[in-house]
Amino acid sequence: MSWPPAQNLAVYITAGNYERANGLIRHVGSEAIPTDAADAVVSCRDLGMLEATDAIISYAAGRESKDDVLHIVHLLIQRNRRDDAETLVERAVAN
Repeated sequence: MSWPPAQNLAVYITAGNYERANGLIRHVGSEAIPTDAADAVVSCRDLGMLEATDAIISYAAGRESKDDVLHIVHLLIQRNRRDDAETLVERAVAN
């Protein structure tokens, strides 16, 4: 697993602890280093947590640093996650 906290996130969601889940999603999408954000997208997608994946991408698209956004896009492309990279670009442009 490329983003170990994904297991914790799955537990929070399963237990209905949405406040904690949302905090983790918001942090990794908007504040964590780009590598962690890209790893989170990959891990959540691989675990079938599609809503979490979508939320992370949305938070990442809203980052103030467009260099970070581009770095995340680049990392997703390297990991063969072109659809997620495209979604991130589209949302970042719309912001």
